[in-house]
Amino acid sequence: MPLGLKKVTNDMKTKNRTDRAGFVSSGVKEVNKSVPAGAKVGPPKLELVMGRKWVVEYQIGVKDLCIDECDPKQTVYIFGCKDSVLQIKGNIIHLSFLLSFP
Repeated sequence: MPLGLKKVTNDMKTKNRTDRAGFVSSGVKEVNKSVPAGAKVGPPKLELVMGRKWVVEYQIGVKDLCIDECDPKQTVYIFGCKDSVLQIKGNIIHLSFLLSFP
């Protein structure tokens, strides 16, 4: 009796599985642009804190946010932003963000 690998038949292969539909959605969903009633929204903020951490908070619908002077020792924290564009010029060590409102 051989102790090698067993033969894999066509019905055992993932590409031939019948339980997969083969339909992939585009991922585009209807987005509700209003702020939920329970969400806390603070003042918009784009500032450098203690020379090491960029804080970007509550920017809603702003398309031209830009951080020009970035140091590799700095981090960027993004929170509560919706429908906004942030451009970071330079290198950063860490980027953290939260996509939804608390």
